[in-house]
Amino acid sequence: MAGGRNIAGEAGRWSAAHWKTASIGWLVFVVAAMALGSAVGLNKLPDSKTGSGETARAEAMLRGANFLSPASESVLIRRVDGQKVTGDPRFVAAVIWLVRALDKRPEVAYVRSPLDPSHAGLYSKDGRAALIQFDISGSADTAQDRVQPALDAVAQAQ
Repeated sequence: MAGGRNIAGEAGRWSAAHWKTASIGWLVFVVAAMALGSAVGLNKLPDSKTGSGETARAEAMLRGANFLSPASESVLIRRVDGQKVTGDPRFVAAVIWLVRALDKRPEVAYVRSPLDPSHAGLYSKDGRAALIQFDISGSADTAQDRVQPALDAVAQAQ
């Protein structure tokens, strides 16, 4: 470089001559940066605030009008042997038991059963699987704090 210092060249020359010191220095820098980042913590945005543009505007309007989208969950029920679940008395009994168990939970709302004729679309096209759908009451941003009892009911049904 004419008339000036080439800082990048000097840094490269120094690093090549003192490679152990440079490597240890970078390692110390990385560890210190990670420790500092961990100490500062994480500022997590709720799902409802992660949109951009028109989506963010629509979400803000819905939030302002108290039209909150619930956290929805689905339970897939299928037979292990690949046979159809439609008309199987064990399937019907399992669905009835699980729907009742979920209905009893205060944190669960609006349970949709494939046995209900208005939710016939919850069966797979081949009839080998079905869904039970339900919502977690309250804010979708904190639903993970209230979903465990519903997951426990599903585990019991298995």
